[in-house]
Amino acid sequence: MFRKPFSLLVVICVGLLLVGMTLSGRSQIIRRPSRQPLSNEKRPRSVPNKILVKYKNLSDVHTQESIKTSIESTFMIQEIQKFTLIDVYVYRTFWDKEKTLVELNANPFVEYAEPDYYRYRKTTLPNDARFFEQWGLHNTGLANGTPDADIDAPEAWDLSTGSSDIVVAVLDSGVDYNHEDLNANMWRNPGEIPGNGIDDDGNGYVDDYYGIDATNNSGDPMDDDGHGTHASGSIAAVGNNGIGVTGICWNCKIMALRFLSSDGGSISDEVECIQYAVNHGVKIISGSFGEYFFSQSEKNAIDAARNSGVLFMFATGNDGENNETRPHYPSSNDSENIIAVGVSDRFDQLVSWSDYGITTVDIAAPGDEILSTVLDNAYQVESGASMATPHVAGVAALLKSYNPSLTWLDIKNLILDNGDKIPTAEGKIVTGSRINAYKALLGEIGIVLNLQAGAGGTTSPPPGIYNQEETDSVTILAIPNPDFQFSDWTGSVPSGQATNNPLILQMDSLKTIKANFKSLLYAPLQFEGVRVENRSLSQRESIIVLNWQAHPDNSDIDHYRLYEISGSSWYKLAEINASVFTYKHRSVELNKSYSYALVAVNSADNESSPAYYIVNEPQTCCPTL
Repeated sequence: MFRKPFSLLVVICVGLLLVGMTLSGRSQIIRRPSRQPLSNEKRPRSVPNKILVKYKNLSDVHTQESIKTSIESTFMIQEIQKFTLIDVYVYRTFWDKEKTLVELNANPFVEYAEPDYYRYRKTTLPNDARFFEQWGLHNTGLANGTPDADIDAPEAWDLSTGSSDIVVAVLDSGVDYNHEDLNANMWRNPGEIPGNGIDDDGNGYVDDYYGIDATNNSGDPMDDDGHGTHASGSIAAVGNNGIGVTGICWNCKIMALRFLSSDGGSISDEVECIQYAVNHGVKIISGSFGEYFFSQSEKNAIDAARNSGVLFMFATGNDGENNETRPHYPSSNDSENIIAVGVSDRFDQLVSWSDYGITTVDIAAPGDEILSTVLDNAYQVESGASMATPHVAGVAALLKSYNPSLTWLDIKNLILDNGDKIPTAEGKIVTGSRINAYKALLGEIGIVLNLQAGAGGTTSPPPGIYNQEETDSVTILAIPNPDFQFSDWTGSVPSGQATNNPLILQMDSLKTIKANFKSLLYAPLQFEGVRVENRSLSQRESIIVLNWQAHPDNSDIDHYRLYEISGSSWYKLAEINASVFTYKHRSVELNKSYSYALVAVNSADNESSPAYYIVNEPQTCCPTL
């Protein structure tokens, strides 16, 4: 007999406890600091918006059910399923999943709460014959190297192996486009018919099927040196084809842009190649070259390409120079759309001969003793920043494949924010890190929400720009001011959810959301009616006369709208001027009841809540008009 009061007290206390625990953690989205690297520990992947919860067993079933209901309400979680075998509930989350888990695990009535983890087959490994020599992608300790001193490519391939829609321009000595491990992944100009000796697309180059050779003003970018072919293999050698090596992006396409020969290459030829790439819509350009002098034309071309959404990966020098005091170009340009790449080795150290600079070299990548494709279907080990740079370009292509909507800045930040710290690089390069493809893909995007509110209200979280990592979804509540009501959401609103409040928003890219409000309208007052008989006509006419009064708190009333209700259907009878407070419904049936709804309508055609009145079937005849 005393259980119910005790249960109610427990629930009230639990509710207060839960609210107190969540007020500080659920009132706003946490802003992500710029360029804050992740932990070196790999994060297990889990199902978005789903968690598993087990409650502690209580002797009182009613109390336990009340606690469960209170927790579900407080934490905004929705039951999807229950596994009776283990007494565990599966919930959908509607806010920050990680915070919800932390707070649930701190709750005294919860035994545990955990993500709905994925289970995989063993990490995705290609069958390319010499893949296990590619320590930069998957370091198992070969040649006494440090295990896992790599870019975690197999883990990244669990998420994506690349898309044939993504093209990387290799700005170099050309590419051996007939190579057995490259030919299938060569970009092909859709406007050109190869080998017919005609400039089919009218762009000034004859038979530019795979790219161009700017040094000879030719449409044939065949490599005669091997340098560009080596870079191309690291980016996009065909993956999982049973031969040779694998590129970071198994399926991406390579556009060959030749401007380097054995004697180097000119700035004009370089700019010509950049222009060609931009004209063909390329968004990622890899450049394994440079020197210690500045060119304004080169910088201008890079900056102009930024306006077309292009990100460049440029090699730093191989001379152990401090690029703060001796800049290396183009990598040391202050153009925002550049990633300047230093060199790490199989021991996860910044090699002694890599250029460095605390503001001029962004990140390191594997570049010492790198196996890749060279001329005539061969493979060779080479070292240098020229080998490191394509690794970054490959990760950029993998990111663009995973989410084509990513901008150059998104990709740059994902790469720089999500590397592995290496002690010998800290204090010497911008990030102090070596690239990590898996972490970059896990980051996928620094999720940005631009939340706005129109006149008449605010939102929770408050209006502002929020940047958060690892948010599967957010719940946004529109809060109208007094005398206003929520109207709708505009901006990046999912189909069919414009009037949902709260709005549950999947955060997978930049989204701009605005809450709109409208003046609150009140129903007309003292709405009533009377049936009368008009005997002035040759035949009697039954009329229902309806009357009402304006609500004193309505300030923007354009007119009134009167409906007749029949069953579940509403039929509009009349639009009535705002200064008129009566209406005659003529020629009604004498022996029938009538139901009415009257609404106030403002200048935006928004309706108030309705006032209702029913005129019943008369028992006796009606008064005369």
